Amino acid sequence: MGDSGDDKKAGRPDLHTIKIALDALLPENRAEEGARTAAMTAIAGAASGKVFFLDRPDSVIGRADDAQIKLLDEGISRTHARIQRTGDEYTVIDLQSTNGTFVNGARISAPTVLHEGDCINLGARAVLQFELRSKLEESFQQRLYELATRDGLTGALNRRSFDERFIAEWAWSSRHSQPCIFCMFDIDLFKNVNDEHGHQAGDYVLSEVSLVTQELLRKEDIFARYGGEEFVVLTRATSAADGESLAERIRSGIEQHVFIYNGVQIKVTASFGVAISIDPVIASPSQLVAHADAALYRAKREGRNRVVIAT
Repeated sequence: MGDSGDDKKAGRPDLHTIKIALDALLPENRAEEGARTAAMTAIAGAASGKVFFLDRPDSVIGRADDAQIKLLDEGISRTHARIQRTGDEYTVIDLQSTNGTFVNGARISAPTVLHEGDCINLGARAVLQFELRSKLEESFQQRLYELATRDGLTGALNRRSFDERFIAEWAWSSRHSQPCIFCMFDIDLFKNVNDEHGHQAGDYVLSEVSLVTQELLRKEDIFARYGGEEFVVLTRATSAADGESLAERIRSGIEQHVFIYNGVQIKVTASFGVAISIDPVIASPSQLVAHADAALYRAKREGRNRVVIAT
């Protein structure tokens, strides 16, 4: 099996060429080019590439779970700033954030009218750009974001996107003295699936495992394809016992799921390694990964199809 599809390929057309091709395929959307919608595009930070459409009278930017524009970068306040719409005019208002809100490099102290192309800097790394987009541009940008952040086969986050989210979650956990759980698992004897049933069957198994897993996760949990047949789950504010319970539910869900490809049932199980960030011997994200990886190796060595907690 190949990797998650992040490899750059020679001869790939540039984005302008892709958009021209998309225009040609969707002529029914040309009549809508005149109608434009305001949006904020993240051009730097953990959410880089994501588009937030300003389809309500005001939208709060911040780390809070109910923020309309949720950013998890270091230095972002829970309610950092607000984008307010009055008629066709949009203004940005700083909400007494700790580190301030900057428009085109200048810190603002009063409501500031936004013009197309203006950049809003928040925290240490996050940058949002104010834009007006047509419906075609909206769907095109959303598709680009999905292609850039998701694994094409399984729909899980790809490795690059997960690594960016991981850094933000680690910072949050450290700042709030809350534990996060890192769960790493892979499909047992996956090479046998490919050898006995073919690589298309292997792709089917990977996509089904992803579906089973996502049905068992909370909205705030982070799930990614880490590479090949290996997946990871990161959960915030989760105890070791709850992390072990979640891993066991996923393991059981995979074991009990019926995998049938071309009329043939394929037996699929997975092994899990779980580590918790507040372990006193863990001081960095890489160490958290290493401990979960060691626990996964133990699960394989001890007979597979089991959950092992890092010790």
